[in-house]
Amino acid sequence: MKKRTAIPVNPEGEPRLTRAQAWKGLELKARDACLFLVPGLCTRCEVVEESATHLVREATIRGYDLREIVTLEPESKVAFFQAAGPRKGVTVNELFEDEEGALQLCFYSMPCAT
Repeated sequence: MKKRTAIPVNPEGEPRLTRAQAWKGLELKARDACLFLVPGLCTRCEVVEESATHLVREATIRGYDLREIVTLEPESKVAFFQAAGPRKGVTVNELFEDEEGALQLCFYSMPCAT
């Protein structure tokens, strides 16, 4: 079962981002988890392989060594498949417009079936 959490990309009173700008942030997150977590939580994150549609990164988060395959759907979705580490599954970050046309960022995770 997946739990979805959506937040506005452009909350009231904050500088407005375009979809392309929000996407650049997701690309940066795909490359370096350390920039998006509480300081000290991620002590290492490096891309060890990449293509036009995916990258493989190795990281140490909360003291656990992880290997993730990250797929990229330009200006739409980033999926982080944890291939090695304490939990197997996928976490997705997805950009979309709500009913009023406001840009949203949705987060959800799905564990692998065992």
